[in-house]
Amino acid sequence: MTEQNSSIPHKKPSLPSKNEGLLSYFSTLYDICQEENITLELLSNNWVVRLEKNGQVHYIVGYKFGLNPYAAGKIADDKVATYAVLSQANIPAVEHAIIYEFHNQEAYAIGHNSLGYAKHYLDSHNSHIVVKPTYGTGGAKNYQVKNPRQLVTALSEIFYSHPTACLSPFYKILHEYRVILLDGAERLSYMKTLPDQLAWKFNLQQGAIAEPIPAHLRKSIIELAKRAVREMRLRFCSIDVIETTDHELLVLEINSGVMTNTYIQQHPEEYDKVKNIYRDAVKLMFG
Repeated sequence: MTEQNSSIPHKKPSLPSKNEGLLSYFSTLYDICQEENITLELLSNNWVVRLEKNGQVHYIVGYKFGLNPYAAGKIADDKVATYAVLSQANIPAVEHAIIYEFHNQEAYAIGHNSLGYAKHYLDSHNSHIVVKPTYGTGGAKNYQVKNPRQLVTALSEIFYSHPTACLSPFYKILHEYRVILLDGAERLSYMKTLPDQLAWKFNLQQGAIAEPIPAHLRKSIIELAKRAVREMRLRFCSIDVIETTDHELLVLEINSGVMTNTYIQQHPEEYDKVKNIYRDAVKLMFG
């Protein structure tokens, strides 16, 4: 056995057994590392992944690989900041306006920290908006709001666990699309459809179905995603794009962590393709 191979763990590390998605994801990373002669260790309650090969050490935190610049990743995680960057560059994107907890009296919050401000935003957008956390994925605590009572309830729910929320116009959406890019190249893309006509959140974890993007839209969607990522200076990420009933394409958000668990559950035949995306991301971390 060579010195390089002797550094590989002889048994798989303890993996999270209560979360099937994390188990599958970390198992995939482990298999990649075995195949690429990389030592893998799970740290910090299985949330930090330490990778080592030939004296190089790199880290993955959750689903965030050590490829994106720190500032770019922070912007992508913040829906309001993402909108500010994209709109400044004239890239079509869904508006996100910040609102701070009402007791926040810091100078930066003044004017954006009151129920009056939120009510004005609601009135200015045809009394139909979306309220959601500034940070977060999966559609958790996303609320449609049509009146002041619903507004108060939504903000109370979000402020219970988040210091900020964001306000967005409500769009009538035909479909939502996801594009995964690695160093500017499209590696996976699909359309999200809703099986229930009453549903409105296009999240796979909440029942949306992943299907192929219609051929006549693929180029436009992928080019919009690439424009957004070039402006954001991200190397590995997923981009969500909505198509409105007016057939307008808008960037909804950008995720600096790349999650594919539910997609693989729906499309197990795509496992090798997804595994190779993660493999290439890991190899790029080592140069």
